[in-house]
Amino acid sequence: MNSSLTDLAKNIDPSAGATESFQILGNISSICSPADLITSYGVFSRANPFIYSLPLLLIELTVSSGLILVSKQILKPLGQPLIVSQILVGFMLGPTVLGHIQRLTGLILPIQRFVILDSLSTFGGMFYFFLIGLQMDPNLVKKLDKRAVYMGASSISAGMLLGMPFALFIKNMSLVDVEVARSLPFVALLESLTMFPVMVQYLSELRIVNSDFGRMAISCSVVTNVITFLLSGAILLKRTSGPRSHYLLHEIFSAAMLCLIIIVLIRPICLLSIRHTRVGNPLHEDLIFAMCLTVLATGFLGQAFGLHYVFGPFVLGLAIPGGPPLGSALFQKLDYMTNWFFMPLYFHKVGQVIDLSSVGLKNYLVIQLVALVSVGGKILGTFLAAVLCKMPAKDAVAFGLIMTAQGVMDLGLLGTMRRTHLIGIEGFIVACSSMMLVTAVVSPIIIRLCDPSKRYIGFMKRTVTQMRPDSTLRVLVCVHEQENVPAAINLLDTFNLAPLMVIILHLVELIGRSSPVLITHDPAKYKRLSDETDPSEKIVRAFLNYARTSCRQIYIQAYTSISPHKTMHDDVCSLALNKATLIVVPFHRTCDGMGRSLSSRDNMRAVNRNVLDKAPCSVAILVDRGMLTSSRALLENWTCYRVAVLFLGGADDREALAIGARMAAHPSISLTLIRLVDGSSLGPGGHLLDEEVVSGFRRDMEENPRLVYIEYEVADGAGTVAVIRSMEEAYQIVIVGRRHDSRSPLLLGLQDWWEGAELGAIGEIMASPDFRGRTTILVVQQQIDPEDEHEVGYVTATASEEMQQHESEKQPILMSDLYDFRQR
Repeated sequence: MNSSLTDLAKNIDPSAGATESFQILGNISSICSPADLITSYGVFSRANPFIYSLPLLLIELTVSSGLILVSKQILKPLGQPLIVSQILVGFMLGPTVLGHIQRLTGLILPIQRFVILDSLSTFGGMFYFFLIGLQMDPNLVKKLDKRAVYMGASSISAGMLLGMPFALFIKNMSLVDVEVARSLPFVALLESLTMFPVMVQYLSELRIVNSDFGRMAISCSVVTNVITFLLSGAILLKRTSGPRSHYLLHEIFSAAMLCLIIIVLIRPICLLSIRHTRVGNPLHEDLIFAMCLTVLATGFLGQAFGLHYVFGPFVLGLAIPGGPPLGSALFQKLDYMTNWFFMPLYFHKVGQVIDLSSVGLKNYLVIQLVALVSVGGKILGTFLAAVLCKMPAKDAVAFGLIMTAQGVMDLGLLGTMRRTHLIGIEGFIVACSSMMLVTAVVSPIIIRLCDPSKRYIGFMKRTVTQMRPDSTLRVLVCVHEQENVPAAINLLDTFNLAPLMVIILHLVELIGRSSPVLITHDPAKYKRLSDETDPSEKIVRAFLNYARTSCRQIYIQAYTSISPHKTMHDDVCSLALNKATLIVVPFHRTCDGMGRSLSSRDNMRAVNRNVLDKAPCSVAILVDRGMLTSSRALLENWTCYRVAVLFLGGADDREALAIGARMAAHPSISLTLIRLVDGSSLGPGGHLLDEEVVSGFRRDMEENPRLVYIEYEVADGAGTVAVIRSMEEAYQIVIVGRRHDSRSPLLLGLQDWWEGAELGAIGEIMASPDFRGRTTILVVQQQIDPEDEHEVGYVTATASEEMQQHESEKQPILMSDLYDFRQR
């Protein structure tokens, strides 16, 4: 064998299929691989596992996947997306780094086993592009507005207008080798493009995909992707050798035939399967397996027709309806395996082509300069278009940087250019390094410039406390599933008879589609009866029926947010910013009458935490323990509906009392204010405000016999818990504040309940199984004002050293130890 692995790898195209790679290998040397060296007999039998196919494949997979995972964790704090780690590991495993160690290279990737690696990475590439097509929504093209078209077209046009002439200028000056000069215009073209799936994944990793900023970037990437397909279509059709006119017509005809087979035969079968699957029921595993076989079949048909092996799977993904039930199920089954099992092998293979040491310094600088000029043109064009569209200059800069996003699809297109000899090996190497460097530089800058939570900080505090009692209360009700609806409706029914505006937001996890969607529902169309089984429609109809049967004036607006859990709070906060005074979210645990957890959704908990941290108005977490799950309004069945507010002091407790006062205006509700005091003298700040609101409540008692005031003096947390236990089964709803002063003696010994509590110390105790009964808990947090975080009554990040030392000397209080205390 007269060819080293480094020289061999330079002639292997990473995007080529197994057959094509084998043909290239065949032109260099003959590869002999014993047929019986598949599984090893073990080191104890003096067998070297690295000469056997299976152990070698396993170590390659372990090394490539493991290095990507480790580098991802290391670079994540630096704001680096996954593509940087993937390309970096490819560099490490290739001739650039480890490839110079001949013994290690021959051990991990001997030439005899390259075909196995190439075949598996090609196999993974088919499923990867199938998932890309599955996540793309062709209907987005119809929903583009003029600004998106203008900015998207400006982005790609400016990059090409600056990069292409500059590349041609350098080419004509004969400053570099002929092969490098021939690559320059295509490098400029590649750096000017932006792919839609790459953009969505990039924005998701930066956690800005749900923001208005992210939605505009996605719309612009749709425009650039359409232009990209038009420009790259010729490259895909001209990859074979022979008479161009005959092959061009042949491949156009073959592509049309394959699309026709997928659309006419396969898509109707998929739609028929979806119709026979009830909403909420899982798909049969046989259907999932059949779809996986169909991916392989379309890949085979593409190769049989002389097309690229990813063409058939990609078109199949576009033809299958995204989202539940089929698209979501396929994505859940294939995404993890494809991205973390097969794709690391793809980057391992790509790394074998990349040897930076083989590129001359002059050639490297020239190619990198052409790439940077194109990227700079793309940034400049996007910036100018965004400014002309009335976007602030800071956002316009960030928008221009976002449009530089590149990923696996760009790498695949680059490989296609390499295989069709449009780009030489040095152009390929430098373009890959440029892709990694540009992404690594701009990503931390984008994270710093784009923080959607900053715009949620209102200029005016929007709280129930500051509202007039007879004003319209605007409530944003978040619903994760249909089981949350009865409790939410019955809570709304407890508010007074003043006008009520209810904004319903059905939160649905995004699976099987790449771009998040915020759907606006028209209440007029729900006046007609329908047999539709869409969960969102059922939820909207339930609230509309409540509004029609209510004796007061209720306005309903309904939305559905389909987005990833990690950015779902952006839709909640965006709607609340312009529409709501109070956000009501369901607790992530479903409890029975004894407080025992029936089900728990950690993803919902993460959404609630993000809403609590970034909400532009007050937030209430509804803990339903069975009291509010009736399908009819509970107030119709109660002559006296008992509501209690547990008041320890602080802004959140004052907000809880304001909500309770709204409920007390209802003629069927009796409100009890239970105040806990520690006997200390009045302090400044929050304590004065507490006295003011409590005094106002006691004055109102003279005119309203349904108001009751009870005050307990307690010394520590044990006394607080004893009072809480005394409230068991005495009230239908208990309203508490979420945050309290951690230095207060009322919470002494409750630090174990405090740490990381979603409901706060008091709320967590009441939501625990130790608090018996079916009482519904409403935990309230007033809007966070950064200027008022020092106010007494808010939780501080650290207590005083003296208080910490005092608490460390005490054992934590357990609910089981307090029963006898209460009896005494």
